[in-house]
Formats: sequence, C-alpha cells, structure tokens
Amino acid sequence: MTSLKKHIKNFLFKKGIRIGKPTYKKYILHNIFNTSFERNILLIHLTEPFISGMSYKHTAFAESVEIASAFKSLCYNVDVINYNDDEITLEEIDVEKYFAVFGQGYAMDKIFSHPKINQIKTIIYATGCHTFYLNTNAFVRLKQNYQSTHKYLVDSMIFNRYLFPLQISISDYMFVWGNEFTKSTYVPYYIHNPENIICISAFFHKTINIDLEKKDFKKSSTSFLFFGSSGLIHRGLDLLIDYFSQHLDLTLHVCGSIFQENAFYETYKPKLDASKNIIVHGFVDITTPIFQNILEQTNFYIYPSASEGTSASALTVIGNGGLVPILTKQCSLDVQDFGIIIEEINLEGIDKAVKKALSFSEEEVITKSKRAYQYINSHHSVDNFRTDLVLNLKKIGL
Repeated sequence: MTSLKKHIKNFLFKKGIRIGKPTYKKYILHNIFNTSFERNILLIHLTEPFISGMSYKHTAFAESVEIASAFKSLCYNVDVINYNDDEITLEEIDVEKYFAVFGQGYAMDKIFSHPKINQIKTIIYATGCHTFYLNTNAFVRLKQNYQSTHKYLVDSMIFNRYLFPLQISISDYMFVWGNEFTKSTYVPYYIHNPENIICISAFFHKTINIDLEKKDFKKSSTSFLFFGSSGLIHRGLDLLIDYFSQHLDLTLHVCGSIFQENAFYETYKPKLDASKNIIVHGFVDITTPIFQNILEQTNFYIYPSASEGTSASALTVIGNGGLVPILTKQCSLDVQDFGIIIEEINLEGIDKAVKKALSFSEEEVITKSKRAYQYINSHHSVDNFRTDLVLNLKKIGL
C-alpha cells in the first residue's frame, strides 16, 4: 500500500498537484506565466512570491519574480522549484524538457547526475561569497565572540551546512549577486573559464525619499546606524555594542532581529541597558515612518559583516537615506569615493573607521552622503538588475 501511495503521489506531483499540508517545498510550479513558447527554463529559487505575492522582508522575493520575468521576456516558459526543497527527486523533474536550469540548491545538485546534463545549460545563481569562504569567516567570528563572552552563540552566526561544492564548481556559468571581490572567492574552485563567472548588479527596495538638502547633518554628526538581518555575530553587531558602549559620546541606532536571537540579546542586555547611547529599535519595516525617522537622525551606516553578496541591507540604507557607508570589503559593495572600508573585523578596525568618519567636516559628510545616494540609486535599482540580467543571459546564448 505504501508503494502504491508513493506512486500515486509522484504521478500527481508531476502534474503540479499537491497532497497534504500546503508548503512552499515539495512541488514544481509549472509554466507560471501560462505561455506557449518553444523552449523551457527551470528556475530553482523561491516559489513563495508566485503563490503568496511580493514581500519586502528580503530582496530574494523580488529576485525570483525578476529572474522569471527576464526569462519570459526571452521567450521561455518558466517552471519554478524552491531552492531548499530537499525532498524532490530527480525522477520528479522532467529534466530533458529544459533548455537551461538557473538557480541553486538541492534540485540543482540532483540534476547534475542526469545522463543528458551536457545537453542542458546550467547557470548557478550565487547570492553570496563562496560557501568555503563564508564558513571560514563564520567560525573566525564565532571564535572571536567566544573569547569575549565565553559562550557559543551559534544562533547568531551564519554558516552553510550544505556546501553544494559540485554545482558551484562545474556549472557552465555563474551569475553572482556581488562585485569582483565576491567573484574572487569562487575562482579558485571553479573548473571552467573564470570569465564564465558574471557579476550581476544587486538591487534594493526604494520605499522612501529623504530630502538631503533639508537634513540636519550637524545634529546627527555623531550618530551611526546598524541595520541588518539575522546572524548578528556574523554581521558584527557584537563588536559594535562593545565599541559604542565604550564611547558614550557617540550614538548607535540598532535595527535588526536582536529580540529574536534570544541568547545574543540576553548576553548583551547588561551592556545595552548601561549604554543609553545605544538605541535598540528591533526589526524595522522599511515602508514605515519609523525607518525614515531613523535615517534622518543618522549620518553613517556601519556594517562590519564577515561575508555577504552585495549587502541588500547596505543598499537599502544608502539608497533610501544617503547615509555614508562604513563597510568591510566582505559586504561586496564598491564604496567608491563616498565610503570607508573597515580593514579588520575587530575593535581596532572599527575604531580606525569610526575615527576617520568623525574626521570629516560637515561639508565633506554632506558631499559624500549625496554622492552615495546618487550612486546607489543610479547603479543598484531594480531596472539595473533587470537590464543587466537580460543582457548577460543573451551573452551566454539564452
């Protein structure tokens, strides 16, 4: 009976019919635009935005929609599988019908074992640094934090348990959400021509408009903002709390999932309670007046992250508020002449970067703020991403 049930379930699965509790895993979305082109593409990324609609909680939702739309514009019928679907089998994917497969994750690894894989273009969509690089830096940061707290705050680190070394080494092409630094972390492990690793312009959600001409830069001359998602040790918030708790003449606004990372919050709560200059907002919706108010009260965005694709958090803050960025190179964002690079991810590196920021005159800060705002909005819009993506897909024969 079990075998029969499995057979029936697999048959219905291939038809796009689900059995059991609704989930974003375990099934394929077939021909999401109901088109009738001659060629088919399989996108392995996120199915949720095609089921539940768009969300601003992460750019990944918009990425899925934009990538799918790009393939539609190139006359492909688009099927979608969730990147983290570890239950789907190779037999449940009609591999031979696809001209190309684009994305990353469990299904991609399984597709590489198909006997006709050489007849299909494979393009990895990499949204961060190589997992070897990511994991190495993650454990360096965990060690640093342990030496300070004597605790393993593992829920506040980011590391990849599933490295997928096969797909990120042998795929025909890689489209990297990042810059030349991000690309450099893949080159040593990639068996094809490094020119097949292509950097794609990242984007952010433009939700507010701040008039920099009316901003009181003098009032916010010593105010900094940390704005980031989960994995607070990975993002360097522990170092910032340690630093700003020793510099009470400076202000740090903290926006992120600090209340959700209980062990982290309980560990740092005594310092936070004793440091009135560190203002904790928790998670902040970027479509609300609260977000705008925070951007208007701060001059600098500081983000000592250990590893990122081009940081969407950084783009969101700079592109919406024009804050002067203070970033590590691992944030994978070229700060040109308007930002500061944190050379070392430790207190000494943060101290040097902060002192450099404070050494700028008010006019210099205003100039850098306007330059940052203009650059991010002109180079990292959704339109830039869409154009860049389609152009490079065409270049590789899609």
